[in-house]
Amino acid sequence: MDIRKITDQFFVAPQISEIDLAALSDKGIKSIICNRPDGEGADQPTFKVLSRTAQKLDLIMRYIPIEGGLAAIKMQ
Repeated sequence: MDIRKITDQFFVAPQISEIDLAALSDKGIKSIICNRPDGEGADQPTFKVLSRTAQKLDLIMRYIPIEGGLAAIKMQ
């Protein structure tokens, strides 16, 4: 698993697996945001599967899928 530190409290990584969740918990990670839409890759676990495992490990996991590679934010 390729984890990259952005700040002391924010890290990014490519697709994670159920096994990775235990390693992340062991490293002190408390919450995970999943930005990858379900079904994007054939070998990708669904958010439901990952979140079920995360819950058993007392990890908070949120699903905020981003499609198309870019997200637009409109400031008002």
